[in-house]
Amino acid sequence: MEFSGGNDGDVSISSVHACFNTLNSLSGVGILAIPYALSSSGWISILFFFLIGVTTWYTGLLLQRCLELDPMVRSYPDLANKAFGKKGRLLVSFFIYIELYLVATAILILEADNMYHMFPHAAIRYHGCFILDKKHLFIVIASLIVVLTMWLETQDFLSYISAGGILVSCILVMSILWIGAIDGVGFKNKGVLVKWSGIPTAVSLYLVCYTAHPVFPTIYNSMKNKKHFSKILSISFALSSMIYAVVAIFGYLMYGEEVQSQITLNLPTNKISKGYRRYLEFESVVLVVIIVMGLVLMVTGTYSAIVGITLHL
Repeated sequence: MEFSGGNDGDVSISSVHACFNTLNSLSGVGILAIPYALSSSGWISILFFFLIGVTTWYTGLLLQRCLELDPMVRSYPDLANKAFGKKGRLLVSFFIYIELYLVATAILILEADNMYHMFPHAAIRYHGCFILDKKHLFIVIASLIVVLTMWLETQDFLSYISAGGILVSCILVMSILWIGAIDGVGFKNKGVLVKWSGIPTAVSLYLVCYTAHPVFPTIYNSMKNKKHFSKILSISFALSSMIYAVVAIFGYLMYGEEVQSQITLNLPTNKISKGYRRYLEFESVVLVVIIVMGLVLMVTGTYSAIVGITLHL
């Protein structure tokens, strides 16, 4: 998701706005699955989680160094062109945009699953015939919303969307802790130390938590003061890792081996304090927002990037 060949250099954003975009790209939908990752592999896998976090943070710093060497290098295809020529550029471009397409597809599926959980009877019918069933309806709605962001050529407005995504991530964390501490679920499950058969699953899900590297060149090139990028990376990785760790540990303590692939599917709907019922309805809306925010950040700018690739063919 790089603005390659566009005019993004004409529009710059502050370090604070860049931090919002970076943090939102890191603390995305992976937050829903990380308790399941811990449940699949046991407490020992926490070490793998932090190891992956440190490794991906360091590779982000290496990427910054590469971008600093040549102002004309603004994206992964540009880096590949510098190192391997035109064929390398085309190959890297292919894999980068296939990755972004697959990630966006996965997020759409995740959005549909959660919306179906909240509105199981939603559908569009015409004279008794199904036109769009439940899950496909929500996928279409989310896609139509996100398509509008493909023509955003500045991240200044996007940073406010990212700030909203960060806010709803925090609300989701507080909702999980509230249910565990106040609504009787408790933190009673001790879990197991290690389940070797689940380590590959856990590692793959931990990697999903840190798959923000495709957006780093875009964020870096949009900044007024690019020297602050390393600090922004460090702050964003530290905060997102803390959020992930809190959700993983307390989610595992709450539900143990019964954690589902998305922890929101475990949240109770019938054992909720009266004062919290309205808040849970708001939290359901928040859940939709966090998924759509992640999808927006993953898709925005793709149109400009593809145009940039075609200009170099």
